[in-house]
Amino acid sequence: MKAWMRRLKIELISPITKSKLVFGEDGKDNLTISVQGSKYPALLKDKGTISIYNLDYATITKIILYKYYKVKIYAGYRDTGEILIFSGQISYISNKIHSAHDWQCYICFASDVVSQYSQNRMNLNLTSGINLYTAIENICYRSGITNPHIDPELKNTFINEVNNLYGTTSTILESATLTNQGKYTISSDNTLGTVIDVTTTKGKRIIKIKNDTIPIGGGNPRLSSAGLQITLLPTFNFQPGDILQIDNGILDVSISSADSVTTTYNTNYLDKNGMYMITELTYTFENRGNSFQYDIKARALNIISQFDTEA
Repeated sequence: MKAWMRRLKIELISPITKSKLVFGEDGKDNLTISVQGSKYPALLKDKGTISIYNLDYATITKIILYKYYKVKIYAGYRDTGEILIFSGQISYISNKIHSAHDWQCYICFASDVVSQYSQNRMNLNLTSGINLYTAIENICYRSGITNPHIDPELKNTFINEVNNLYGTTSTILESATLTNQGKYTISSDNTLGTVIDVTTTKGKRIIKIKNDTIPIGGGNPRLSSAGLQITLLPTFNFQPGDILQIDNGILDVSISSADSVTTTYNTNYLDKNGMYMITELTYTFENRGNSFQYDIKARALNIISQFDTEA
């Protein structure tokens, strides 16, 4: 595997000063930074925490005073460049004192939908006959979410009844897709989108994973009845709904249980074309620690019978 120099950068943007604070850029500030976060097919679960050691109190005060609450997280390598991993808002800031000379600033972040717009309640009618794409676009417009990504496939799904909706942005979006639960994945991370149709591969990102970009220090990617569990380097902004194309030959499908006679063999969960859709992921990035990776869970396309696997 290539030995790449890590890059981890945090940008905080203020609507008051129209400027940004940058941490971790080429190590200029000499700060120790770590980021832990998650992305799920749900509006309220895209969140995480940035930890910065010994960030001076003047900077923390400045963040709060001038509302540097818009956050962008970049990770990558010097050779391949930085990738926007997450875009959202700060939801809370706290400081933990370890000693007289050491402290740790925790910056909790969440999506724009949760951090900024969840308090904005709306009352609107969705008329029958319009498609789900138009309905979600209207909801986002009314709540102030600009340029949302909405899967074009939703234009093929129409609302059959008049719906009178009242609530926050997140609850209304969930209500709009509730009747088709399991058909759509809802992500509130602004780096990609809002609602994705997961019953088809049309229009989905198919990402071919090279073997030399899979860190196997902890073993090969594991396949079981729970799906595919794989660790990947931040060479791409992976999202729920993305399809990974990987070499099935590197997957660990072994069974160590003594009850293997009554167990469905893990090879049954393989996709013959090596195609696996991401269902959820967590990520940990440290500019000076050992962790710098995505931990991804995915399902074989041919396991989910609703899928149209002809991309």
